[in-house]
Amino acid sequence: MLFIIYMCRSEYGITAEANQVGPAAFCIASQTHEPASFPSSISPTSVTSAIVNNKMHSTTFPAVKRRCMSPSQLPPATRCTTSRDVCSGAYSWPAWESLHADLVCLVASALLARGDLLDYVRFRAVCAHWRSATLSPRGRGVVDPCFHPRRWMMFPEDRGLYPGHPELGGYIRFFNLDSGAFVRVCLPLFRNHCILDSVCGLLLLQRDKDAAIRLLHPFTRDIVELPRLTTLATQMPGGTNWSLQRMRFISTCASFVAGVVTVLLTFNMFDGVAVATSLDMQWTMLSWECPAWSDPVSLHGKLYVVDIPEIDVTGSPLIFELDAAYHHRATPKLIFTCPREKRLYSCYLVEHGSEILVVCHDDDFLSHITVYRLADLVLGKFIPVTDIGENTIFMGQRNICVSSKAFPTVEANTIVYYRPIKNRFAQYHISNRTWSRALDRSSLNGRAQGPRTKD
Repeated sequence: MLFIIYMCRSEYGITAEANQVGPAAFCIASQTHEPASFPSSISPTSVTSAIVNNKMHSTTFPAVKRRCMSPSQLPPATRCTTSRDVCSGAYSWPAWESLHADLVCLVASALLARGDLLDYVRFRAVCAHWRSATLSPRGRGVVDPCFHPRRWMMFPEDRGLYPGHPELGGYIRFFNLDSGAFVRVCLPLFRNHCILDSVCGLLLLQRDKDAAIRLLHPFTRDIVELPRLTTLATQMPGGTNWSLQRMRFISTCASFVAGVVTVLLTFNMFDGVAVATSLDMQWTMLSWECPAWSDPVSLHGKLYVVDIPEIDVTGSPLIFELDAAYHHRATPKLIFTCPREKRLYSCYLVEHGSEILVVCHDDDFLSHITVYRLADLVLGKFIPVTDIGENTIFMGQRNICVSSKAFPTVEANTIVYYRPIKNRFAQYHISNRTWSRALDRSSLNGRAQGPRTKD
């Protein structure tokens, strides 16, 4: 059994919300509290698996303590102690540096592969040995996909408090779509930048003074510089009469290869596609158009879009794939054409883990929803997905899949979106194909009973 103790830290300008654990350090101690040593019969792989798979317990500290705590400052119940310490009444810190560097690297790699970037930051903060044996995210936060904060999104504030608003004091809140955790990050550059889009958890920004495009990692504050958006003005349809405001409605895809960042911009107000790399001096409008009936979805450096040739939603959907790294070699690749007999209407794409789901209606009255895996459709397999686990899909201007643990007012294995026939938000239950209200009436019309309100 392993014990994990969290400590607050502000190395990356990150602070915890009240009653939540603040990133960035945790320590792992064995039940016997002995210095870490492993017999030769135990493989590094088994040790890594044991550390990653054990249940993680966290200790909550007040939000006001936003600094590293020494062992003597921790509450008695959370200190790591040896048997001698218990007898003498003194407290000591375990010898974490005795863990072999190779095992440290294995555990760190597993945290990046299966966990969250902030878990990796906490891991490196345990001791100097663990820190020196692992790569720092700083300086690599953008160019190395391992360090991307994929499941973190910027949390919209109420009362018109936009990023950079004076009342926020330079801080921005971010929300984890899996755990529901909040962190506050100090990002003063929003005083003179605006947000255009996000990709892989990175923020695509435009600087006010010169319209320069910048790709920002919100936790490490690494920035990759891209050309100014104004370099596209003469390449836009109709010439220079396109304003920056109209050019800001975009969807983004990015690839990260050998330290070079390639960014594709698809414009929502027309079918054009622009590309630039971190080595370029200007954006280039590509010769081909991006067909898009709904908002594109980016995954693993590729952009996926749905197009419906007919004017109405009853047309057979087509799905295209664009590879950011090989944009110059070919036009968008058609990867799926829906047979008319399958009758898939109003198709939308949503990222779910490491795959893409296709969410669509399957009848003329739009009364039922069917979910497919895009990988299955590409192979010609129409196998409905009836269980997405504890997740909930939100359909709208941007489709996202979140854990119901992060949103306790919604149910797992459901889809929430604005139902066109009923003209209201509704919640579709994937397993039994039924509808219910998406929100409690208490949130809209006082304290009336709603589907998630408990007596």
